[in-house]
Amino acid sequence: MYQREDLAELRERIDRIDHQIMDLVGQRLQVAREIGKAKGDGPIYDPRREAEVLADRLKRHGHLGEGLVRALMAELMGASRKVQGGLTLAAMGPEWSHSHEAALRAFGSSEEILFVKDPRRGVESLTSGAADLAVLPVENSIEGVVYPTLDALLSAKSVVRIVREVRMRIEHCLAFGGEDMGKIRRVYSHPQALGQCEEWLARNLPQAELVEVSSTSEGARRALEEGQGAVCGARCAAALGFKTVIRSIQDSPNNKTRFLVLSTNGTSGGDRTTLVFTLPHRPGTLCDALSALADQGVNLLMIQSRPIPQNPFEYAFFADIEGDASAPPLSQALGRLKERTASLTVLGSYRFEEI
Repeated sequence: MYQREDLAELRERIDRIDHQIMDLVGQRLQVAREIGKAKGDGPIYDPRREAEVLADRLKRHGHLGEGLVRALMAELMGASRKVQGGLTLAAMGPEWSHSHEAALRAFGSSEEILFVKDPRRGVESLTSGAADLAVLPVENSIEGVVYPTLDALLSAKSVVRIVREVRMRIEHCLAFGGEDMGKIRRVYSHPQALGQCEEWLARNLPQAELVEVSSTSEGARRALEEGQGAVCGARCAAALGFKTVIRSIQDSPNNKTRFLVLSTNGTSGGDRTTLVFTLPHRPGTLCDALSALADQGVNLLMIQSRPIPQNPFEYAFFADIEGDASAPPLSQALGRLKERTASLTVLGSYRFEEI
């Protein structure tokens, strides 16, 4: 057992180490400032470089724990971007939505957050210059595609590009102000979150009406104001001060959401590519288009059709495929695909990561 003197000495050692770490952080930020000057008018955010840095740190220091290394590097790189001028990130609001949490995990806490009501407004914040990047949900492992995000991408396909994808495990909580669930008459949340907890809610709150709102955090605020229940994240429930929080109510333990990082400053390169294309109105055109990928051994990961608002009953097709659009075999496949479509837009080749 340590004596009191031993404990005091160990704590002094911790203090000295912490001061050394802070000194090194200061040195890193000074170098980051110099890098910012060297970039000139170049972009502050370089997703390819940051992915390489993170991969190197995980490889060399993974014994510390992947979660710790990711969190430390997110904060360090975020602080480094801040001294170069910083970024504004658009995310679904209000504060502590899952989109907000994904943005914090991916970029750290140094960036400014512009909260938006829906994906369309998130994309508009990019095209207007109000935000540098947007972090928007695009697909959930249980509920599937987030259609408003695809529709927003379709409307801005000529200017907006995907530069990164992050995947986050989603844990839902039931949050309410009282102690008796039997008194809950309404449960507020985003429609995807309600769908992900459908069985639990039916089993435990059969009397409650499920009310769809724009985000989980908006639902939590509504529930708090009205003394009702909400399906939201644990950090959201804690931040708003709910009296009772029941954790992990999602129907599947493998509940994950893909979030896209969008920009107007070009693509970044990576092993996943997203396309949007339209087809001539002839029999077999979709099969013919997809065969251009299959013939080159390109793996199709997802395909989803969405209506084209200005052309009633006509559809655009989104496709996620393996590979980088600038490298074979995908580059050759895209050349053949272009010949078989009415229009083709590469929305980006990018890396994806678990956060």
